[in-house]
Amino acid sequence: MIKRFGLLALSISYAIASYGNTPIEINYAPEDQPILATVDAQGNIVINQYPKSFSINSNLYISSSQNYPLDKLVNTCKSVDEDLAIYKSYENAPFLQSHIKERIRESNTIQLSSYILPWLTGEFFIAAKQAAQDAGINANKYTIINGLSVQELTISIILTDDAVSNTIGDKVQLTHQLQSALANTDLATGQQTGQINALDLTCDMLTGKANITLQVNGSKQQNHSFDTILYGDQIQTLAKAINTLPKTFYKNIATLPEKTKITAYLIGQETYKRNISLAPIDVNTVLSHLIDKNTGMLVNDLDLLINNGITKPKPQQDYQGIATFKFKNI
Repeated sequence: MIKRFGLLALSISYAIASYGNTPIEINYAPEDQPILATVDAQGNIVINQYPKSFSINSNLYISSSQNYPLDKLVNTCKSVDEDLAIYKSYENAPFLQSHIKERIRESNTIQLSSYILPWLTGEFFIAAKQAAQDAGINANKYTIINGLSVQELTISIILTDDAVSNTIGDKVQLTHQLQSALANTDLATGQQTGQINALDLTCDMLTGKANITLQVNGSKQQNHSFDTILYGDQIQTLAKAINTLPKTFYKNIATLPEKTKITAYLIGQETYKRNISLAPIDVNTVLSHLIDKNTGMLVNDLDLLINNGITKPKPQQDYQGIATFKFKNI
C-alpha cells in the first residue's frame, strides 16, 4: 500500500455553453470517454465525475545488469527464457535454481517512469483552463473546486498461465518490487520514477502477460463549496425572538463567560421552540456566528448573516478507482 500519486498527458477538445454553469468536455489520451465538468463566470471548475477506471502509460528500460547485455529488451528476454529453461531442468537442485533466480530477479536494474492520475497535475489544470476560455469564460482566476486527494495506492499483479514469471513464482517478491518503484513519486509534479530488478516480470509486462493494476483510494475535495447550517430567515426569526425577551435574563450577570452561556441558552431555547434542527457537530459553529465574543450577547449587525446564512465547507467525498498499466520499452 503506497501513499503516492502522479499523472497522465491530456488535452481538452471543446465546450458547450448553457445557462448558469457552462458544461465542458475534457478529453485525454488514452481514454475514450471525456470527463464532464462545468465552469462558472468566476472560473470555478467542477468535475462532474472522475473516471473509476483508466490507463497509465509507463516507460521502462534496462539501465544495468550483471549477467545480461544491455541490448534491445526483446533480445534480453530471449536470454531470460533460456535461463528459465535451465531453471526448470534444475528442479531437483534448489541451490542451482536459487543462483539463476538471483540472476533474473536481483542482479538487474530496470527503470520505470510513469504519470499517474491525470487529474492531480498542472497539465490537467492548464487544459481545463483552456477549455473554459474556449467556452467563452474569461476569468481572472481559474480553480478546480473538487480536486482529488489521493491517500493510498495498492498494487496487484495478475499473471497469465504462460507468463515467464510463473516459472520462478514468488509473486509476493514481484509485488514488493513494484511497490517500491511506485513509492518514489514526486508529489509536486506527479511524476513517478523508480526501479525494479525482476527481468522475468519486465518481459511479461512488455508482452502483456503481466496485468499490473493500481487501486486508488482518495477523496474529492469540496473547496469553495458549502452546506447551509442555518438560513437567513431562520437567523432573523431567532434574533427577533431573543431581542424581544426581557433583559432580566442578564440581570446581575457581570462576567463575559456567564453572558455567553445565557445567550447560548436563549438561542438553544428558541431553536427548539421553532423546530429548527441542528446537528450536534454544528452547534458551536452557529453559536460562534451569533454571539458577539466581546459582549457575550447576540451580535448587533446580523445583515450579512441574514443575507448569506451560516454555512460550513462540504465534507470530502470518497473516491475509488482502478488503473491499468500499459508498458513501453524506450
